This record gives sequence, C-alpha cells and structure tokens, in this order.
Amino acid sequence: MQSLPVVNGQLQKYQRLIPVLRRSRYHAQDIELSLYDVPLRARRAIRKLYRHLVELTFLLRPWLDNPDFPTTMAERRLQTFVLTAKWSQIIGALHDVVPNQTLIDSTRVHRVIHDLRGGALASLSLYLQLAESGDLQAQDIPQMVLLANDHAKMLRTAISDLDRIRYTRDELFLPQSLESIVTHWRDIQYRIATGESAPVTCSSSVHGYIADSVIELAALDRLLYNLVNNAVRYAHGKEIMIRISHFCTMDDMVQFVVSNAITEEHQQLLNHLTGRNTQALVTSSMTTTGSGLGLGICADIVAHMFQTDIDEILRQHYFTVQWHTNTFEVSFVWPLVDVS
Repeated sequence: MQSLPVVNGQLQKYQRLIPVLRRSRYHAQDIELSLYDVPLRARRAIRKLYRHLVELTFLLRPWLDNPDFPTTMAERRLQTFVLTAKWSQIIGALHDVVPNQTLIDSTRVHRVIHDLRGGALASLSLYLQLAESGDLQAQDIPQMVLLANDHAKMLRTAISDLDRIRYTRDELFLPQSLESIVTHWRDIQYRIATGESAPVTCSSSVHGYIADSVIELAALDRLLYNLVNNAVRYAHGKEIMIRISHFCTMDDMVQFVVSNAITEEHQQLLNHLTGRNTQALVTSSMTTTGSGLGLGICADIVAHMFQTDIDEILRQHYFTVQWHTNTFEVSFVWPLVDVS
C-alpha cells in the first residue's frame, strides 16, 4: 500500500482536520434517489423488487437461524417464489431503468441506478437461478437471506422515499459492530449472475463499532459490494482478500483493503487506458467493462463521510486504487464509532 510520511505526528493531526459527517450525510441529494426521478414503469419495478426482497428475507429466515432445516423445503419455497414473483421479469425491468428525461445527465441518478442493479442483487439472482433449477446447496440458503436483506437495506437507504417507515427505524442510533462485516465476508464462495465466482477471505486486526446506525452500515455495504462484485469479475476464480486495519497510527480510523488477482493482459489494458494514472479509474468513470461508475460511487460515499470532495480524499489517501504484478487493490478509510 502507498504510505504517507508521519513527522512528529503532523500527518495524524492534519488528517483529523477533515471532519466526519455521520448523521446528515445521508440527506445529501447527490447520493440519494427519489422514486420520482425515474419514469412510472421503472418506479413500479423498483417497488416490486423491494417488496419481494423483504418477502424473501422472511421466507428464508428459518434457515438463517437453523441451517439444519431441510434444503428441499427451501427449494420448494424458492421455486414457488421465483414463479409467482416473476423474478426474471423484475430483473429484465431493472436493466431498462433509466432516469426521467430531465435527469438523463445526472451522475447522481445513474450512480444509484447502478447500485440498484448491482450490490447484493448481483449474487442473489444467481442463487435464485440455482434454486429454480434444483441445484441449490444447503450452505447457500443462509447466504441468500443475508443477500436479500442487504440489498433491501441498500435500496431503502439509496432511495429516500421507498420505505419511509423502515428508513426511519434504520436512522436510529444503534452502533453496528465491525465483527458483523468480518463474519459476513469471511471464508465464503461469492458468485455473481454473470457466472464468475471466487473465494473471499476477510481478516481484521481492529475491534469496535464501524457504523452508528443501520443506514450507515448500508452505505458501507454499498462500498464493499461494489468492490467485491468488481473483483470477482477479474479474479478468474482466485482468492479475493478483504483486510481491515487501523489507518496509519490513528486509533479511530479504519482502512479497508480489497484485493484480487488480475492477468498480465488486464494489467496492460489498465496501464493503456489510464496512462498509468490510477486515479483516472475513480475520476473519469473509466472501465474495461460495464458502466465505469463503481469506483466513483465508492469514492463519493467516502467523501460524504468526511464532508469533502473526491479530489481531497484521493489526495489524503483516504481512497486509493493501485495495481502491480498480478494484483489489483482498492483501499478506503472509514471512522470507528465512539460509544463511550
């Protein structure tokens, strides 16, 4: 990782001059979407998706609490769910979601739509396909519960008027443990709907609370799902690593590092596209596939946490992107919650 010099504690002191904005950042209009920012057909598709995600969470909850429940029973429930929910039509409608004509150039709206289609849904859709074909395994079912719950949580956080009742509950001060993230990502086989999969490991040398509410945890989830989804596409089945540690010498700041293997050809393509300027992937919506919005979304969320802009968090190394021989790596900084 790139490191900054620390002279007589001046780096630590300077870094702290960037304020942490916890409570009000979720009301910033440039990281949220209203249902009325998209046409009526898209609005209905989003509402239907959210309703079915909540339904799926309750439908499979017994398997999260007791993984020994019969897999065949879950498969029957899921096959009925996929059929009655017309899941394939929902996914198809989401791919057609576009902003209202007046917002067609809005980066904010396109970024939220990107996460609406991606996030945990990128993996959940594959598991539903497996359930429909009868190929689901017992260990897949608890993972599906978490994916459905996470995507529903991210949706109502990113779309302010989707579920105001649950949103209000999610806003309550309820510190979220860093261990919950480590547990969620530790030693899993992560699959996405395009067919790629890779093992994910997560290690942490930090203990404490990483979010002050469910809403803040959802913002952090948006970051991690974006990075892991991207990593799986290029890892070619090799291990993806999430490492969590203190940032520099700061006890109240945590650094997340997500790294994956890349081929020599992909490394050369990145060098060619960016002119070896790693920040171009963040600031220029540059990509080798897809929309090119993912890293910009991640950096934007971190910037809002620190009440500043993307250029500043890049300069401060609060968000970094780099690649070297056979490895691509993204890191970002997040503050711990003081519960004393």
